[in-house]
Amino acid sequence: MPKKKIPAKKQKDETKDIVVLEPNPEGRNKKSTPDNLVLVNQYWRVAQNGWGPWNKKAKKAYKYYLGEQWNSSDRQALEAQSRPALTINKIKPIIRLLSGMQRQNRQDLIIKARKNGSVLLANLLTDILKVYYDISYADWQTAFQFFDGALCGKGWLAIDVDYTQDIINGDLLLTRENPLMVWEDAYSSRYDM
Repeated sequence: MPKKKIPAKKQKDETKDIVVLEPNPEGRNKKSTPDNLVLVNQYWRVAQNGWGPWNKKAKKAYKYYLGEQWNSSDRQALEAQSRPALTINKIKPIIRLLSGMQRQNRQDLIIKARKNGSVLLANLLTDILKVYYDISYADWQTAFQFFDGALCGKGWLAIDVDYTQDIINGDLLLTRENPLMVWEDAYSSRYDM
């Protein structure tokens, strides 16, 4: 009996997603395909595929906190029947309680000298850190970060340099980032990324 020819399965070409950096004579890295924009787009799609479902849940959590707990079709059906869309928000008082507890029990940062270290240097660094915290309103920024973490599961802080007042040295700033706008690596396995 003649053997039937089975068509081979098409395999995905995994080499097209690999980026190769080739050194050029000028000392800078020359990127072969894909170019930077395509690479950034690939990273964006990976992050979106990994965190897209979480992002939808986080947006829903913020809406629930603000009292928007009815979907539009149910609200329209109630309005058609001349009935109010009553919302008893049990989420907001709990989140506000947690946020208030965090603000009332703030931790003070102190730099301690290690064994055989300079206590004077540690005290100086502590004072510098406290000035930095005062300049950037760090107490409020960390409170907002905690609020975001309690509400949607993630809170982000960013350290940045602001050159508006001091164009040469700049000022260090600590700012809260919107957790819905931060898309981290979907495959990261450590907190420090």
